[in-house]
Amino acid sequence: MFIVTAKATGWIGLGFGPSTHMTHADLVVGGVKHGKGYIFDMHGIDDDTPVLDQHEDYHLLDANKNSTHTTLKFKRKLDTGDKKDVALTGPVYVLWAFSTDEDASEGKYPYHGSDRGHESEKRTF
Repeated sequence: MFIVTAKATGWIGLGFGPSTHMTHADLVVGGVKHGKGYIFDMHGIDDDTPVLDQHEDYHLLDANKNSTHTTLKFKRKLDTGDKKDVALTGPVYVLWAFSTDEDASEGKYPYHGSDRGHESEKRTF
């Protein structure tokens, strides 16, 4: 289970991957629109393009937004068996991005600009 809070009122993205880049990373993007939370299971095909997974392995548990922050609570299996997902059974890099005011609920993912980053060391869950 993950709980992610960002100083943003748009979308939040969290990723797990073999490197600090989005290519081959397992990504989850979500937010809150009109009081209702949403979440998408995605993966990076290159450093610019996230695409939807055919199998939804992330499950939204809770989502809320106030005037400054968005919080998502979601879960997934450590190893989903989906070859587009990164198994969380060994060390991985954690990547993050967010949008301060753009919404992603319609399947459009505005570029995050400099609102992105990654852990400098691999993490184990």
